[in-house]
Amino acid sequence: MKVRSFFQPKVVSVRPWDTLRQAASLMQEGGFSCLPVLLEEDLVGIITERDLAQAIAHGEDMTTRTVFDCMSEKPITLSPDDDAAEAATQMLSAGCRHLPVVEDGKLVGIVSARDLLIFVATPERV
Repeated sequence: MKVRSFFQPKVVSVRPWDTLRQAASLMQEGGFSCLPVLLEEDLVGIITERDLAQAIAHGEDMTTRTVFDCMSEKPITLSPDDDAAEAATQMLSAGCRHLPVVEDGKLVGIVSARDLLIFVATPERV
């Protein structure tokens, strides 16, 4: 089955110049564990809970350090037409739990390991 069958199309994002505190607040409020980083409409990175935890562990000032300072640049992406197996393979090889979904160069959603597990474990899927 294709990624388009189970990816999450509603994505909250941050900008590179947003502070780490702003990113952390958005994650906490929305229950997200990562946020795509957009510059205008272009995906330029992704920031995760792990990135924020490392910043805290290193004593970074969450009110002045920016998302750009801590994000992962050029994240691995999926296409809506990629197979679920490709999503799983990419997550495993990269050691990540989320992958942005990009179509025609634009962010259209995100896939989490949880989305993938639910999709695979749901017997009534078509």
